[in-house]
Amino acid sequence: PVLGVGQIVQNAGNTTITGKITPVTNPPDMAMAPGCPPDISNPPTDQSGFAGSLKVSGGKLTLPINNVLPNVKATTISNGTLFMGNTTQSLGAVTMSGGVLDLSGGLNKDVVNATSWNGTGGLVKLDTILGATGNTSDVIHITGPITGTTTRLQINVIGGQGALTTGNGNPVVLADTDPS
Repeated sequence: PVLGVGQIVQNAGNTTITGKITPVTNPPDMAMAPGCPPDISNPPTDQSGFAGSLKVSGGKLTLPINNVLPNVKATTISNGTLFMGNTTQSLGAVTMSGGVLDLSGGLNKDVVNATSWNGTGGLVKLDTILGATGNTSDVIHITGPITGTTTRLQINVIGGQGALTTGNGNPVVLADTDPS
């Protein structure tokens, strides 16, 4: 498992952060004495022990399982690609100055939850089905402040012919706060 409050940095190549991990137990002759750091006698079997930040500055980082890093505080994408893999992820405070946040992939089920958004560049790829109100789309949900100048959206239509919508139609970006 990934533990701590540091930073996961993707600079090059391809990395996939998996979910549940089979715990490794110490053999009886290697048992840790109580209170002897580090006590790994009962480690987490998932990535919930990581409460740091993600930084994608090159290559491709894939998060293929829902909330694989549930306690991420911040995500920075300056180059490279953060690929969602048809999942729901909480990315904390998102800063996009370049690179790609890729929610595409044909199933239009990705959801990014961000506590804030600072966009000064970069591209977000999303899938949608065009049709009447209520069709599904990949979604970015921002619950806090929105700052910056621009983040481009590339919307891939994976079905539907389009239709008249009502209310909010088929949202791809939901903002709980007014960015002005």
